[in-house]
Amino acid sequence: MGETEYIMDTKETELDSLYRELGRAYYEGAFEDPLPQLLPLFDKISAELEKYQQIDPAPEPEIPDAPACPVCGAPVEEGTRFCAVCGANLEDVTEVQEPAVPAEKRCPVCGCVVSDDARFCEECGTKL
Repeated sequence: MGETEYIMDTKETELDSLYRELGRAYYEGAFEDPLPQLLPLFDKISAELEKYQQIDPAPEPEIPDAPACPVCGAPVEEGTRFCAVCGANLEDVTEVQEPAVPAEKRCPVCGCVVSDDARFCEECGTKL
């Protein structure tokens, strides 16, 4: 296990512990209004989530020359007749075609998927 994976695993364990603590406090609290007593836990969870999201995972190693469906790009095993993802007949496909699924519209700042008619990103508020 590499250093990045170790750090990510440690952060996941810390987050799991905080979520359990939050659930236990809520369940056992018998509060009329639990929010004031639980806010410190919410803050801890938010802080840990922010730290976790800032970890830069190691890039996945590329597998050289792995066979892929020429229609949708899904990995296929050598000798496979049909793609398990898009159903393309791999024996008949002679040229690469564009995927049938249109590309999703994304926010240029945060990369979140946005609806085609959106004028602002729902995540970061960027004008589209």
